[in-house]
Amino acid sequence: KFIDTRTIETQGTVTWTGGDIYAANGAIWNNTATGVFDIQSDRSFYHWYGNRPIFNNAGILKKTAGTGTTTIHAALNNTGLIQVQTGTLNLQGGGTSSGIFEVDSGASLVFGGGTYSLTGGSVITDNLISAATILLTGANIRGASVSDAFNNVTISGGSLTLNQTVSAINNLAVSNNGSLTFDETVNSISNLTLS
Repeated sequence: KFIDTRTIETQGTVTWTGGDIYAANGAIWNNTATGVFDIQSDRSFYHWYGNRPIFNNAGILKKTAGTGTTTIHAALNNTGLIQVQTGTLNLQGGGTSSGIFEVDSGASLVFGGGTYSLTGGSVITDNLISAATILLTGANIRGASVSDAFNNVTISGGSLTLNQTVSAINNLAVSNNGSLTFDETVNSISNLTLS
């Protein structure tokens, strides 16, 4: 699947069941407010060449099948809902979000590269915070709004800046020159590993 310079708009449901997607020269995929982009494979959405592609999600982007990793190398701008129900969703291209991230128990959301700005109403929900894993490997995240507590956060070579009060951070590991910055109050931190 190759997209070069074009814009694709999803108003219904797209189900991605196999094969990689290659996007080039600033190609844009708009998943509108009525769109559902359902990932049912462990494949990649590649930045093929030229300007980085952009995936704008105003609807629902979800990974519902495959226990491995799906990697998105496009810049991902989220004003809708991103759900990781199984496996790992690895975001490599940076982007912005004022939307919601939900990750089920046993699944993982990885901010693996680029710079992400979580602004305004952006929320990482309780389900993600209490049960799943957030892994930052070289990505930089700013302005996260968090509902209660972070559990199982690994920052390896990336950075996370929290601009909202957080009740607790549990099982936090910071390594490889990773950084965590608090602009507001964190009521408690437990099981902190620095290496």
